[in-house]
Amino acid sequence: MFTPVQAAIFALMKWFTRVLAVYMGSQWHVALAFCALAWTGARLQGFSLAPAWIGTAFLGTALGYWVLKHGIGDQKLWFWLLFLGTAVAGIQLNWAQQWGGLVGVLMVLVYGVPLGKNRSNLRNAVGRWKVYWVALAWSWGTAIWPVLGDRIDLGLTLAVFALHFLWVLVLMIPFEVADLSTDPADLSTWPRYWGWRPLRWAGVVGSVIWCLGMCVLAPEAFPVFVLTALVLIGVLLRTNPDRPRIWVDFWVEGLPVLPMLLWMIWDYLSLPL
Repeated sequence: MFTPVQAAIFALMKWFTRVLAVYMGSQWHVALAFCALAWTGARLQGFSLAPAWIGTAFLGTALGYWVLKHGIGDQKLWFWLLFLGTAVAGIQLNWAQQWGGLVGVLMVLVYGVPLGKNRSNLRNAVGRWKVYWVALAWSWGTAIWPVLGDRIDLGLTLAVFALHFLWVLVLMIPFEVADLSTDPADLSTWPRYWGWRPLRWAGVVGSVIWCLGMCVLAPEAFPVFVLTALVLIGVLLRTNPDRPRIWVDFWVEGLPVLPMLLWMIWDYLSLPL
């Protein structure tokens, strides 16, 4: 028998688990991760995100995730609400960002829509190469798209793009390992090609390189990047094919939010008294 306190704790944990499952099953965690990574990219380049861009990116990412999950033909009310919200926010962007957003839409369609009649989409057809397309799309959307139309330092922007590309590649490793048991046997994914244990250590090396690169670009916030890299390495070392998918989704899709939150906290703690 549980005591009243134990029963209350158990009920609270059960409720939290259900809420978490609903949240992770929706598209909002992906949209939040995308905007958080874009915030970091803009901050590294000395820019801030405009409200119109945040609205477009958040709703557009949710819409893209809906299309990838349910298909472009599943146009329910929620689809049209996301589409309308994205369009209303998008018309407030400058012309360069509008064109940049269309490039992102094209990347999503190429990734998720079948390449022809009776043919698979890019996500299910190219094995390990799909990871590079995902990294390319996220890096474009979080390092270049937010600053289009502004006077940018091309070298700095490309450096941020490269670091985001590496970051997303590393974050994809737990996903690829978790999908090892469900991917078709003839699909040459990263874990099948390299082996999932060597792949984890490659991710650790990538995390260290990412951390060093971020510290070079923003040395004043080095504790943020060191702590983020340590958390990511911990997740990688605990990754194996038997991990529940919700564990992978929670950690991997939550990690892009971590450097943004830590950087905000670091900025607050660094304020003069």
